[in-house]
Amino acid sequence: MKPRIKNKRIREACRIKVRRVRERSTREPFTDIEDARALAQAIVDTVREPLLVLDGDLRVLAVSRSYYLTFRVDRQDVLGRPLYALGDGQWQIPALRTLLEKIIPERAAMDAFEVEHEFPGIGRRIMLLNARAVFYADHAHTTLLLAFEDVTERRAIEREKEELLRQTEELLRQKDVNPVAFGSAG
Repeated sequence: MKPRIKNKRIREACRIKVRRVRERSTREPFTDIEDARALAQAIVDTVREPLLVLDGDLRVLAVSRSYYLTFRVDRQDVLGRPLYALGDGQWQIPALRTLLEKIIPERAAMDAFEVEHEFPGIGRRIMLLNARAVFYADHAHTTLLLAFEDVTERRAIEREKEELLRQTEELLRQKDVNPVAFGSAG
């Protein structure tokens, strides 16, 4: 049983507070653009893989901490610059340009585009690039999320595994051809 509030003014004040709480909980959580930007940058910084947020002209709008750490670059070397001008022009790849400028606008996504390059400060690396276009309801321009995954070590392990399998197959083939050499007294 709810306690009954006797005073009319108190009862009305309670109703107003309850209505305000309900309105606040059903409103958009980020009506302030600065709050939305802060949230977006926090998300970008939380992602473990290097990530760039690009505008429609492929200029860098936001950069993840992991991008700075992975590529060993400073903020002023990346933020606001065109993607193709970063580093030593390492992203100036015709097939990547085609993907980002033509295919992404049509399909909105790109997965596992492989780039092998000698990067300044970190050496030869194999990177898988994934991209997603972000479309906005209230205006025509889009942004692009571009994530980088360093698969250099994975590729080295895969090559080593292939070589070991090849060697094993060769040893088994030799055993079948010459069983005496392997200690079998057939």
